[in-house]
Amino acid sequence: QLRASTLRRRRRRLDSRSPPPPEARERMRVRAVTYFVSAASFDEVCLAVDASAAFFRAAVAELKSEGVDLQMARLATNGFEQWAAPDPAAALAQLHALDARLAALEDALGVSVIASIGQLDSRLDDGVLVEAIATTSRLFASVAMRVDADSGLPDFARAHECAQL
Repeated sequence: QLRASTLRRRRRRLDSRSPPPPEARERMRVRAVTYFVSAASFDEVCLAVDASAAFFRAAVAELKSEGVDLQMARLATNGFEQWAAPDPAAALAQLHALDARLAALEDALGVSVIASIGQLDSRLDDGVLVEAIATTSRLFASVAMRVDADSGLPDFARAHECAQL
C-alpha cells in the first residue's frame, strides 16, 4: 500500500515530463479498421461491401488528418456457411466475386483490404475453403478447434486436419 505522499511525488514527477516533440515521435500506425457484417445471403454480403466503402473512406480520411497511417481495412462476416451457396462450385464463384469486389475497394481506398469469411466447419470437406484460399488474395477464415471432453486438451487430430488445409 502506497502512502499519499508517495503518490503525490510520483504524480508530480509524471506531470513534469513533457512529451517528445512531434518530429521525434514515430508516426503512429493502425493495423486495421474493421467493418462487421452479418448476412443471410451472398447478395447481402455484396451490399455490405458497397456500404463499407463510405465507412472506410471516412476512417482513412480521419486517421490521415490526425497523422495516423492505416495499414489495412478489414471486412468481417458471419460464418461463410450462413450466407454462401450450398453447391461448392457456386460457393467458390461467390468467393472469387467477393475477392474481386475487395480488390476494387482496395483500389478506391488506397489501402489493403482483406476479409474474414467467418468460421468454417461443415464446409471443410467440400474443398471450397482450400480452393478459395489458394486462388484469392484477400480472403481468410477461421476453424473451430474442438476440445477433448475428458482431458480438456485440444483435439490434436482436428488440429492436424486443419493444418493440412
